[in-house]
Amino acid sequence: MNSNILKSVFTLSSQKIMNFKPQYFLRKYPVEPKLRRRTVTPIYPPPGLNLQIPEWEVEMFMKRIGGGCNEIATDKFETLQEVFESDSKAMKEKGIPPKIRRYILDIKEQLRRGVLTFEYLERRTVFEKTPSAKQN
Repeated sequence: MNSNILKSVFTLSSQKIMNFKPQYFLRKYPVEPKLRRRTVTPIYPPPGLNLQIPEWEVEMFMKRIGGGCNEIATDKFETLQEVFESDSKAMKEKGIPPKIRRYILDIKEQLRRGVLTFEYLERRTVFEKTPSAKQN
């Protein structure tokens, strides 16, 4: 009787091993990288609310911060000043999804505290999606 139990356990465990799919094979499209906080050293004293916003276009800023913001939030804002003045409710009224909204607000806060700088964003490499990657 014990041999039957062991046999069924072994077959179940072998079935699980056979059905194992590594996660890196599940995604068929490239994902735009997000910024990591640990890559930028904080600047003291932080610029605070007197943050000097450069004369960038909204599209350039959204490309530089990454996280898929370029495809969704570029059409919603006219100037970069409008991006920095809007809060979560204003972004919700414009139809920006919650995940992107939180990401933009987090980047704004990092810029305000001095953890992230516009100079770093300007030097950051932007990965463009190729047409073949969009189709997959």
